[in-house]
Amino acid sequence: MPDRAGQAAVSWCVHDGRRCIVPAKETSHVHPRTMGGRASAAPGGPDEPEPVVLAVQIWRHGGPEELVVGERADPVPAAGQVVVRNRWIGVNYVDLQHREGRPYPVQLPLIPGTEAAGTVVAVGPGADRDLVGAPVAHFGHLAGAYAELTAVPLEFVVPLPPDAPLDIAAAVAVAPPDTS
Repeated sequence: MPDRAGQAAVSWCVHDGRRCIVPAKETSHVHPRTMGGRASAAPGGPDEPEPVVLAVQIWRHGGPEELVVGERADPVPAAGQVVVRNRWIGVNYVDLQHREGRPYPVQLPLIPGTEAAGTVVAVGPGADRDLVGAPVAHFGHLAGAYAELTAVPLEFVVPLPPDAPLDIAAAVAVAPPDTS
């Protein structure tokens, strides 16, 4: 994502085979799950970090420089929801509109993104436990797809065949094929 000067506003790093987003201005990066190597007071014990996910957030309306990488707590599914580990996200014009606050302002702070494809990692009460591990696409809602994990209401989840390419599933959610 370029900033106003055309420089990358974020970049990627890999830790233990896992990609993560890093602000480009950051000169040293510590994987967020290690919390900088410091122990936390997580329920699992003093040596286990608090579960966090990376998310691109908007704290005020404006240009691409307003996209800020941050951490938030892992989402917990409510009744009738699943948590999806987003593998591919769709980026479309409505995301730009939300960032800029037009044609109507959206409530901030906001994790943008209205469509993605990934794997169900948790289910809330009332959701089918067989969905855990299933590939899905989700779209049609403002649920914060620009995050590693997203809690999604079941009515916006489309189960996919096990061999479905997730990149294509996310792209189809952005621009459905013309059936005419």
